[in-house]
Amino acid sequence: MARDELRLLGDVAPLREPPAADVFRLGLAYQGLAVGEGETVGAGQRIAKHQDDLGGDLHAPVSGVVEKVEGESVTIRASRDVQPEESGKLDTASADALRRSLTRKGVDMRRIKPAKELVVNGVNPEPGSSVHQQLLTHEMETLLAGLAKVQAVVGPSRIFLVAPEGQPALGPNPVVRVEPVHPNGLDSLAARAVTEREWPGDVAVATVLDLWRIGRVARTGRPLTETVLTCGGDNWRVPIGVSAGHMLEAAGLKPGDGDRVALGGRMLGAAQYELSAAVSRDTYALTLVAASEGPEYEDAACINCGECDRVCPARIPVSLMARQAEFGYYDRAADLDLYSCLECGLCAWVCPARRPMLQYIRLAKTELDKTEDWLPDEHRALRDRARAWLRRIWS
Repeated sequence: MARDELRLLGDVAPLREPPAADVFRLGLAYQGLAVGEGETVGAGQRIAKHQDDLGGDLHAPVSGVVEKVEGESVTIRASRDVQPEESGKLDTASADALRRSLTRKGVDMRRIKPAKELVVNGVNPEPGSSVHQQLLTHEMETLLAGLAKVQAVVGPSRIFLVAPEGQPALGPNPVVRVEPVHPNGLDSLAARAVTEREWPGDVAVATVLDLWRIGRVARTGRPLTETVLTCGGDNWRVPIGVSAGHMLEAAGLKPGDGDRVALGGRMLGAAQYELSAAVSRDTYALTLVAASEGPEYEDAACINCGECDRVCPARIPVSLMARQAEFGYYDRAADLDLYSCLECGLCAWVCPARRPMLQYIRLAKTELDKTEDWLPDEHRALRDRARAWLRRIWS
């Protein structure tokens, strides 16, 4: 494994913006859809409530007409004839009121809750994405506005920034420096860098991108309808719902035969089967992997080399766990500390047999979630804690 390929540093040029798109497709992991086909919507209008009370409601990124509602998506065609929704102030009467007000504005507040300490993760999420580094360099005013709101919700006695050497500090708060190498950008490892404890229950973790999103809402008064992502080596401020194809064209990238397009980076991203796949509010990278660059995974037999176990930051028996998941023994995978897996992807990266290790692990978690009634209490408790840390990786 080439260590340089796992470096977590990148370009820090000012944010770019893609050309305006005509069509936006929004994923619907939500309930209570408030619009139907043929209806007009204004930019910022609430479209649906998240299925979790604190998950962040869905708002229209653009004014236009609802062209289609099908399956788990709603499609909006942009129109200049429709006026945007008016902006509104946040409710700051109390910490709980502020948290729920941000939720109504489209911010996922499930991880941001009262705690003794607040850790801000300023390490880039994974190789190929430099959003945290870019925001710390160029968007400090927005970050500090977001930090003020997060601090009001969390009420911490101390705030720490975790970032590589050379990155700017976040106000007067102390900085814990870490090496910019994957998987140090994972939230759980950022918390461990500060506390020297694993899964600390009295610590809240927010990423720099979280602060930017909240800061944007606080400064504009408008709902969250955009994200920042890395594509083609540049960082872009992008409305949610734009297609992968639109972004690749804006970045001057053209997929060829056998190339793969992933929402996310090379380690954790999910390959898409069509270029109409849309950017969500949690997307931090859009990656084109050329056919000649990406490894070909296959259902090969494990050769018992132990490389995956040696690189695992959670120190769990990855090889045994993946084999249990491969053959459908998901309960046995849980017994092998399945829910301690950080889903960093290093196991698949180093596997000489090119086994889809991360996919096996995610499959086991998905199948167990479907039958969680039988899940032992100790596994359910660990699963719930892991979910809180890994939610953004799964999305």
